[in-house]
Amino acid sequence: MKVLFILEGLNESTKIAQPWRHVVEISSRMKKMGHYVEIISEKYDRSKTNDEVLGVPVNRIKRNKFLLDIKELLYTINNINPDIINWHCSDTWSSIYFSRLKDKMKRGIIWTIHSNGLSLQDFKNLNLLELLQLYKFWNNVLNSFAEKIFVKDWIKTPLLRHTITLSNRAANNLVKLGLNKSSITTIYSGVDIDAFHPSIKKSDDPIILYYGPPSTFRGVDILYSAFKRIKKNVPKSKLLFLSRDSNEKNTWYDRFSSLENTEIVRGILSQTDLINYLQQASVIVLPFKFWPQVSCPLTILESMALGKPVITTFAGSNEEIIRNGETGILVPAGDVKKLADETIRLLNDASARDMLGKNAQAQVKSFHDWNVIVNKTLEIYLKNK
Repeated sequence: MKVLFILEGLNESTKIAQPWRHVVEISSRMKKMGHYVEIISEKYDRSKTNDEVLGVPVNRIKRNKFLLDIKELLYTINNINPDIINWHCSDTWSSIYFSRLKDKMKRGIIWTIHSNGLSLQDFKNLNLLELLQLYKFWNNVLNSFAEKIFVKDWIKTPLLRHTITLSNRAANNLVKLGLNKSSITTIYSGVDIDAFHPSIKKSDDPIILYYGPPSTFRGVDILYSAFKRIKKNVPKSKLLFLSRDSNEKNTWYDRFSSLENTEIVRGILSQTDLINYLQQASVIVLPFKFWPQVSCPLTILESMALGKPVITTFAGSNEEIIRNGETGILVPAGDVKKLADETIRLLNDASARDMLGKNAQAQVKSFHDWNVIVNKTLEIYLKNK
């Protein structure tokens, strides 16, 4: 089968993050299975028209201000002449291309959407200062509140053969916009279970681990207050803070540094170093208050794959990834007391930690193994070839 993936924004720095990681993983695995696979993305360097990622050719085409050049896009698609075109995007705005291509393309498109639409419920845990900083997520906010005006018309095209979402929540949002439920399939995103697998090495110290940028949208303010409560009940507990932001001006570094038994590791870690740190954790705490990004946070999936008990919140589509009390713990976003109480409970109960970790690992193997995802995706391709 000849498969063409289209996604914008793929480059050396983004290929390790979602949604680009998803395409890199499934495209390279499909190629190893014997399928002919290529990718289309935009041109970053004028001198570079083609490159590759994990052995998969990437065709670089120019962008005209906001959109890929339609003429060059059509020329490249026709030149490749794929059996399947799988268009990946972080949100529904990519459907603007469908309105521009509907009279120019004969082959249909399978559309994969990586994030959920936002609702007013998603903003309820944000304070005034955070609401004023929502400009950082302007594209997510604009997309969610303009879908009913624009997107509902753009998706009404015979070009769209089938849609893949990474959560049921995203699927339900598309049904509200007018897509037929039978034309949508949910396939969750994945994690490399060969790399992220449990180790027999465990720390004797009660270690709470957080990883991600030091942002209140990620709930670091809630973690800060909760850890002070935890220390009173579990005096030997340690906080390991893996920050993917090396900005020296971020005041949260100073605040967390002032807490006893706190270690901060800054910058992007290699996969090996990241795994080594995660293996040390007794409990991994990810107290998101606002999650407008992809439906399946990689931080949660990596933690579960390592057999670690995860405490996170009901933000985004986390309820679809974690079964509360079985494969992890979900607490209300912004609830310092509940977060602290659940963390204390798990730190004091090794059997509960082991149970949650084993169940989490089993769930990841069943639903989030990249090989499982590739096979489910190929089934969709065959039905819509």
